Amino acid sequence: MEHPKGFYMLSSATMLESFSYFVFAVILVLYMTDVLHFTDSFSTYFFGIAYGMTYLFQIVGGYLSDRYLGNRKVVLIGIILIAIAQLIFTYDASPYHISANMANHSTFLYTNQEILFLIAVIVMSIGVSFFTVSITSFISLFYKEDSKLVDSAFSIFYLFRNIGGFLAPVVVSSVVGIHDPKLYQYGFLYGFIAIIACLILFLAFKNKTFVSVDGKPLGVTPSFKLQKENKQKSSAKLSRSEISNLKAIALILMAVIVFLMFSQQIFTTIILFAKQHVNNILPIINSQISPSLYVSINPLFIIILTPIYLKLFHKLSEKNMAVNTYTKIGIGLLLTGIAFLVLFIATHDLNANTKINMV
Repeated sequence: MEHPKGFYMLSSATMLESFSYFVFAVILVLYMTDVLHFTDSFSTYFFGIAYGMTYLFQIVGGYLSDRYLGNRKVVLIGIILIAIAQLIFTYDASPYHISANMANHSTFLYTNQEILFLIAVIVMSIGVSFFTVSITSFISLFYKEDSKLVDSAFSIFYLFRNIGGFLAPVVVSSVVGIHDPKLYQYGFLYGFIAIIACLILFLAFKNKTFVSVDGKPLGVTPSFKLQKENKQKSSAKLSRSEISNLKAIALILMAVIVFLMFSQQIFTTIILFAKQHVNNILPIINSQISPSLYVSINPLFIIILTPIYLKLFHKLSEKNMAVNTYTKIGIGLLLTGIAFLVLFIATHDLNANTKINMV
């Protein structure tokens, strides 16, 4: 099954943006606790707010894209904002700003370094929101409504995204090391380089590859204007099938919210737990690893299992045993629940100074 060239360019740009975002996500809590000396509870709470903002601002980005700017411009704005944020982080984390006397600070009165950091987080959240909502909507534009390639396209797209998500923690752990405050700036710098590469790739190939089957440019005209041009009228009253679809979307959204509440703890609770209560010494080579490296495990398994997943469900479909979307989501939620049950058992009744095996 052959996908258009624009789709692979899109996926490559997403991989670079994902690398940049994962650098930010992996470093955020550790940077707040190791360098800015915020408490663990405040750092994890703040990450939750920052992560939530990336979804909140998607509403704004989607509205601007559909109504006024079009997908291309919103993607470009998102990339530029992420680059600005990573540049601010790099400057903020430079040794020039790091002070040994920052351990004692007020909850309400922030230093210039902390204020700059908070501004960068907001800029990053807006940038990621704009990029994500517009780049994802591009996928369906490459295919006809009845195309069988759409499902596999989304799977391949997220495979590329997770390649970036896998590489970021590996690079961060090797560059930053075991939480050396003076090295965090280089982690953010790598994130900046990745998003600049994404910008160059997007600008170089968007006009050549972001085109429909009949050669028309995609993502230039806002969908609202396209609907006007096509004189598409929506019914004042929803049909039964439309109401049924809305109920299905609501159900999926609830499942996604529950899943994200738990899965995103990899960037907060699990990293801090690994830092404080896990013996991070690799056997045989007897070498210590950074807790941030654990973040790479999830995208690694996605990379390994996605081809198997695609082949398995394709074979089941051929045998008239297709697994529907709801069942797949249910299996994912069940496995996530089992994972946290294992973590609960492993961490039950731990003392403050107890270190458990990394397995």
